[in-house]
Amino acid sequence: MMILRLNKEIYQENSLRDAVKAYEGLAEIQWEEQSSYWVVTFQECQYEEKQTVAEFENYLIDRMNSRR
Repeated sequence: MMILRLNKEIYQENSLRDAVKAYEGLAEIQWEEQSSYWVVTFQECQYEEKQTVAEFENYLIDRMNSRR
C-alpha cells in the first residue's frame, strides 16, 4: 500500500476525482480529506506501485493544466 498526500491549495477536488476514475482499472484507490491535504491510498496496483503512483500524479497535474 502506498499513500500520496496532496496539498488542497494546489490540487483541485474535481481533478482528483477525474484522475481516480481514470485509474480505477489500474489500482484500488481511496481518498479522503485531512486538514489541508487530500490523502490518496493505492492498493492492489496492476503494475509496480511506485510507478503507478508517479504516473497518477502526472496524470492529475495534466488534468489540472488542461482545465486552465
